[in-house]
Parts: sequence; C-alpha cells; structure tokens
Amino acid sequence: MSFVQPPIDWVNCASHFVRNAATAAGIGKLGTHTMRHTFRSWLDSVGTPVGVQQGLMRHADIRTTMNIYGDAGSEEMSQARGKIADLALNGR
Repeated sequence: MSFVQPPIDWVNCASHFVRNAATAAGIGKLGTHTMRHTFRSWLDSVGTPVGVQQGLMRHADIRTTMNIYGDAGSEEMSQARGKIADLALNGR
C-alpha cells in the first residue's frame, strides 16, 4: 500500500475555490478564466500597450490578446459613441 499523494493541482484548487465563493456570494457562475478577461479589460482601460498585455497574459500570439480578449469596456465604448455622435452632429 502506497501513501504517496499525487501533487496538488493548484489551478483546479483555485477554480474550485472561486466557483464556491462566487456561488456563496450569490454572483452565480464564475471561474478563473473570467478573471483573465477582467484582467485584460483593466489593462486596456488604463492604457497598457497591447504588447505589454500580451506578455502579462502570457500569450504566444498577439492576435489572441487582441481578438479573444479584446472587448472594450463599457466606459470606452460610451466615449467612442459620444465622439462619433459629436462628429456626426457637430462636425468635430
């Protein structure tokens, strides 16, 4: 009989903890991957260059950073809509 335990899988432990905490807080389904998207959005909202974001996200291909994680936050979208409306209505 062996008493050697397999190594702990910290990613699964973190995922399990986050899921349980989110459920207990009444947030609903939340996983560690959601936090990656949030992290990328925050990096973008503070003006972090995409190349730096790629490194921090540990993406081998910058297209992953730009295309999969590239959704603009609601504040950025609101500002962009305002600029387009100003241009269309006021010519500036």
